[in-house]
Amino acid sequence: MLENLVRIGIVTGKVTTSEFSFKIDDIEKTIKGQYVIAIDKRDKRVILAQIVDIIRTGQISTAFCDVLGEIKDSKLFSCKRPIASGSIVYLPPSKLLSSVITRTRPEKGLLVGKILTHPELVPIYYNFKDLARHFLITATTGGGKSYTIAVIIEELVKLIESGLEKLAVVVFDLHNEYGGLAFQNIDEAQVKILSEYGLSPRTLEERLLIFDWDYNPPHLSPLFTPDRLLFIYGVKEQRFALILKELMGEREKIKLEELLNEVEASDLHPSTKQALITRIRALMESGLFSQRYITPRKFLIPGYVTIFRLANTPLGDYGIRFFVADVLKNIFEEAKGKGLNFKVVIILDEAHFFAPRKGRQDPVREIIARIAREGRKYGVWLILATQSPRDLSKEVIMNCNSLLALKLQREDAVELSRIFGIHSNLIDVFTTLAPGNGYLKAPSFSFPVFIRVRPKMTMDPKGSPELLQRIEKKMIELAEKTKHIVEEKIAKKRRKVTLPKQPPVEQKAVIAEKELEKKIAPPPPPEKTLPAPPPPPAVPKKKEAPKLEKKIEIKKAPRIAYEKEVLQSIIEEIYELGPASMQLLREILELKAMPLSLALAKYDASVIDSLRFIGIIRERGNTIVLSLKQFLEIRLGRKLSEHEVREYEKYLMEYIS
Repeated sequence: MLENLVRIGIVTGKVTTSEFSFKIDDIEKTIKGQYVIAIDKRDKRVILAQIVDIIRTGQISTAFCDVLGEIKDSKLFSCKRPIASGSIVYLPPSKLLSSVITRTRPEKGLLVGKILTHPELVPIYYNFKDLARHFLITATTGGGKSYTIAVIIEELVKLIESGLEKLAVVVFDLHNEYGGLAFQNIDEAQVKILSEYGLSPRTLEERLLIFDWDYNPPHLSPLFTPDRLLFIYGVKEQRFALILKELMGEREKIKLEELLNEVEASDLHPSTKQALITRIRALMESGLFSQRYITPRKFLIPGYVTIFRLANTPLGDYGIRFFVADVLKNIFEEAKGKGLNFKVVIILDEAHFFAPRKGRQDPVREIIARIAREGRKYGVWLILATQSPRDLSKEVIMNCNSLLALKLQREDAVELSRIFGIHSNLIDVFTTLAPGNGYLKAPSFSFPVFIRVRPKMTMDPKGSPELLQRIEKKMIELAEKTKHIVEEKIAKKRRKVTLPKQPPVEQKAVIAEKELEKKIAPPPPPEKTLPAPPPPPAVPKKKEAPKLEKKIEIKKAPRIAYEKEVLQSIIEEIYELGPASMQLLREILELKAMPLSLALAKYDASVIDSLRFIGIIRERGNTIVLSLKQFLEIRLGRKLSEHEVREYEKYLMEYIS
């Protein structure tokens, strides 16, 4: 890899293990941000560095570099000794630089683009396995966010077709902007650049499953569980969901029609009853629900990219949030319960709309956060895109270990620099990036890099009205085709289930002969038995309660799920009180009680008052004690066992620790 190197300068001046400078041979071939290698003239060590500044004095130009490490066998190690002054600086070969940065074999990586600051094409391969820790893509409007997502979809399809990975891709398309995947790129300038990557235009038409509310509607189930009722109402209307849960009683599921009948027959306050009736009827008439509803087995097909086109979803934004939450919940439960023999990559644009940072209890945000926390174990991976990371749930962001930051507003750049540890010097760089240029950080990368996203192989849907009409016509065609693919898949599954396993023909005679022998064989002689001993005196039996235990267990299952959601809302209340309140509550959870004098010595009185005000602690004499049992019983409207209280204490401790 170190043959035919191009010299660009010689090391001069002060050198350390972390930096050096070199005199530039040709200023026209050297730019800020460029990667270079210096070969030590004493021991032939190869040092990788990046130019962070260039100063020109008269006819002499000097480049100042940060040392990134020493290259050994295409791996990067910390530099133990400074490079010798007088060592030659070269332009690193693209193959060497690419392998050192990404450490990913091209056939197993996603070719997302090239290094932005290198004069030669240095391809950047994103490691597919890094998606297990989720990927955040962020950019202002026009920064290239949706374009980049389309590139990643193309690369996932390439990986599927190579046979190296078995996966299904699910895309939530809010603005119907991924229809161009069904056509090949016809832009001559982009096609020329594609050839430099060894790629050519293509269509993904044969890999697409299209669900569209106008042509192939992905209806939701009209059956509601107690947990699902929370999705009917917004954060400010959760009390209505609690009322509906009470009306359900012990039923595990209920139809909207039955729920409406329960409300109409109830003795609720007239205004409350009318509010519930209005919402339930609106849902029934919306077209969002149907007996022919969608399930994971209908859209999770390995080898396909499923696109839910949501622009015309019934009930607008409310319906979109309901739909996305329901589908995500079904995917996660399917993966967790049955276990899928393939991976699922979920692509969710405008993630801040579904997982907002502000607000107390939000069922949509909760399922996204749960997948972000636990999805890796079950092969459910997220690619989240947003133009406003400041408005996206911090918990969700912190569970994303890969980041592609394209052009950003300054406030968003500051937010990301705090979370991902990006150097503050780069904040202003983010605000001036051209569309398609961005900062890429991933677990398998040796260090973050600025890249230029490669051109798409498929078509960019932005264009003339005639082109958009052509795309829309193709979407209708693919939506109809999707119906047949899904129906055939279900039919095959039914045939497999219903076909009984028949014994071979040769065995039928043997089986019949054995059955006949059983019929004509003489019965066995009766065995001699001793007289039975007299029965022991009757002892009154204690009442056994296996049925009672079983009954309690059946009732408990849905309640536990519901109470955890209530606990989540409590946790969010505590979060809003601030870190000091959380720390005090942690201590009380561990100690069960704390002297008031000790609490006042460690915390401000307002911190104690805030927890006492919401009712989770109380004073007993000169001691602060936890009152979680009473607090939950008031919130839930029922008594709790000591075992339940201990379980909820563990749950609470886990989330605030």
